[in-house]
Amino acid sequence: MNTLRDTLYQLSFAQDKQLYVILDAARVEAMPAQLFELEDDPEYFSLFFETPQAELIDVAPYLVKVDMESRLLAWMLDEGWGKSWGIFLTAAEDVELEQLLEHLRRFLKVKDPDDKELFFRFYDPRVLRIFLPLYADPATK
Repeated sequence: MNTLRDTLYQLSFAQDKQLYVILDAARVEAMPAQLFELEDDPEYFSLFFETPQAELIDVAPYLVKVDMESRLLAWMLDEGWGKSWGIFLTAAEDVELEQLLEHLRRFLKVKDPDDKELFFRFYDPRVLRIFLPLYADPATK
């Protein structure tokens, strides 16, 4: 039986892709301090802002580059699996973290039928599992 780590490896590094996670600080206690406790020099950015804003630092989503052997990955799988801490994603190895960040930031705001701008928590697995089937179904477009 494949472990979660094996599955992530097959979806990313075995296919020459880089693994990332978007961690939701609103769901993970003491985030982003955890990043520095678990990694010497974590590669990450907040999806919310270029410069950290004190009032949002503990609730922002963070895009983090993940190494298969990192303590961060072990912590996420051991402590966070099933707790809706965030989502894993992959990108081609030649895609820079900053490029991926800019791409993902485009999805943070959506408009409702009345053209009102809303914040979209696409990085919350509870939201994503509802949204993706709707997006993938051509009848809903």
